[in-house]
Amino acid sequence: MNLSFFKSRIGSKLGLDMASYNERHLERRLLIRMRALKISTYGEYLRYLNRNPEEIAKLKEVLTVNVTEFLRNPETYKVFRDIVIPELFSRKKNIKIWSAGCSDGKEPYSIAILILDFLKGNVDKFNVKIIASDIDDDVLNKAKIGWYPEKEFVGEIRKYKRYFIHKNGGYEVKKEIKRLVSFKKIDLLKDGFPLMLDVIFCRNVIIYFKREAKEALFEKFWGVLNKGGYLILGKTEMLFGKAKNLFVPVNSTERIYKKP
Repeated sequence: MNLSFFKSRIGSKLGLDMASYNERHLERRLLIRMRALKISTYGEYLRYLNRNPEEIAKLKEVLTVNVTEFLRNPETYKVFRDIVIPELFSRKKNIKIWSAGCSDGKEPYSIAILILDFLKGNVDKFNVKIIASDIDDDVLNKAKIGWYPEKEFVGEIRKYKRYFIHKNGGYEVKKEIKRLVSFKKIDLLKDGFPLMLDVIFCRNVIIYFKREAKEALFEKFWGVLNKGGYLILGKTEMLFGKAKNLFVPVNSTERIYKKP
């Protein structure tokens, strides 16, 4: 059984559009689970999936790659804090941000913390809405709870301890942060997108998609952004194709772009 046939058989089981996944990435990820189970062929692994439904959740987690941290790539967040936030809030009272592929919530909560820290006591003068989405129900449930163990509370985020409650050997996001964020299940490859956005964070998600799927996503992002809105990608991701001419770079190193 080859990889293409295997993809066609597992897509519906996982609820993922496997045709849009980069095959090299998919192969590497499949091998992680196959080696763990001491399975050597796709046919054998497919039979294992059919006999063991719990393996489907494990494979989906490996494929959707939920590696996160608060304020991941601090340089990117510094540009967001020092350039994007002041510019947006100087011209708008209603701000709508989408964290696409939010995983366990660290990204949208990081965004909310920086905004609240910028506004100080003026938060009630603005209407801030952060939509956080992911394809994985388990990580969305964790994100909604907003509690993280001590080992995950590392790096730059420790400067913002005042926005957390120390609880049960970890840290829980305070209600003033949680109320800015709403969570929703969205599959970037087949579901509709939120509209009239001012910022889209889509970081370290699309690197696993085929070129055609990436191009289609970039154009959809452009379509749902307001004029003057920002697109923020991961450090290893970049615009290409038609999208390269649709956006202007704000900071190319940090992969921050603007819709003119």
